[in-house]
Amino acid sequence: MFKTLRFRLTAVFSILIILAIVAVDTIVIKSYEDSKIEAEEVKLFTFANIVSDIYKGNIQDEINLMLQLKEYSQNLNSRILVLNEDREVFADSYNEFKGRKLDGAEVESAMNLKPLSNIYRLEGKPVLQLAIPVSENAGSEYRPIGAVLISSSLEGVYREMGSLKWTVASVSIGIIALSMVLIFFVSGTISRPIFNLTRASAKIRRGRYGEIVNIKRKDEIGRLIETFNEMSKTLYVVESNRKKFISDVSHELKTPLASIKALIESLTLYENNDVGIYRECLKDINTELDRLSNLVKSLLTTVRFGEEKIVPRKENLKDIVGEVVKLMSPYAAKNNVKLVNNTEADCMVSCDRDKIKEVLINLIDNGIKYGDDNKPSKCVEVGLDIDRKVFALNVRDNGKGMDENEIPYVFENFYRIDRARDGNIRGFGLGLSIVRYILDKHSWTISVRSQAGEGSVFSIYGTTL
Repeated sequence: MFKTLRFRLTAVFSILIILAIVAVDTIVIKSYEDSKIEAEEVKLFTFANIVSDIYKGNIQDEINLMLQLKEYSQNLNSRILVLNEDREVFADSYNEFKGRKLDGAEVESAMNLKPLSNIYRLEGKPVLQLAIPVSENAGSEYRPIGAVLISSSLEGVYREMGSLKWTVASVSIGIIALSMVLIFFVSGTISRPIFNLTRASAKIRRGRYGEIVNIKRKDEIGRLIETFNEMSKTLYVVESNRKKFISDVSHELKTPLASIKALIESLTLYENNDVGIYRECLKDINTELDRLSNLVKSLLTTVRFGEEKIVPRKENLKDIVGEVVKLMSPYAAKNNVKLVNNTEADCMVSCDRDKIKEVLINLIDNGIKYGDDNKPSKCVEVGLDIDRKVFALNVRDNGKGMDENEIPYVFENFYRIDRARDGNIRGFGLGLSIVRYILDKHSWTISVRSQAGEGSVFSIYGTTL
């Protein structure tokens, strides 16, 4: 395939170069030919006007006129005829047509006071023939009293043109041959990356995401390859995340489904018709169904956040924090957690108000859920620090905290720290992944500092207006 593409490119570019060279050669040769013939015409018209003046001055001296015609004829290597007003040859430099009456387009035009020239082929040889009028002043207008007719061979001009054509053709053939060799090598530099891109695209189409084209260039093709490699890497990450997400969802769904199945099997195998046992099993089934329903709602929330667009407006971050703290205070009090709002300064930012409220609700909810019951008081604080055009929104708790090795994974889908998997704390590990997604859409960042048994601090960083 690479060789085929290379030969196709070579053929296409070669044809284009050949057509261009042929077109240029044709224009150059034609322009040169026209300029040579035009120069010959100018020269003959100049001598024709001189002969016209000689004729008018020597109408009565035919011998002197003939002598001068022969001299000019030899200098021009042309035949010169002078016609009188009756279109009869008055003088002929070759002294053959004297007294003969001539007709022709050039003679007719000259008798109408209009010079004219044409090119003919006589016995296969090119001849330039022209005629100018010989006139005299007849009052208010001029009248023709004769004409000067000159015939000159163009063999020298066409011989020179033939030599030029051969030279141009030889040079052009050499240029075409050299160009084809260069094109063959250059086409390899073009076709190879295209071929590699095509092959890599085919692999991606078959599901082999992450395929990279290892060609370094600084031209448009190089930028295309860089864009392709970035796209391939992105597809690989997306596909990996998709597979991991499906695996995590399957794992999370498997637990409640397995519990429900086990409870139903227990009911079908239980021989004693004790209503209390049935009721207890059905209660457990209902609990697992609630868990399954909450998981589905969480998944739908994740999908919804992936589809919804961020609509940023000018907002005061202090007001947003105040609303969220007011909303979450009853829930915090119910769980014996003191929720404190330490934001005092106004902070104008560009954000989607509802989405940032969702972020704060998730962070405060985590601080409440993971509170440490062994401590005399549980507390969640929300504070705001501003340094010039950068703000830091901190959500701090004195809860259970996390081990250092768990911190890098807290923003991944379905990740829950080990202490949350004992069944006492409900959740599916999607809240913080939603938080990070929303903040990424705002071009804000989030970091976490935590120590087991000491609590955690989630810090959101962004720019103010």
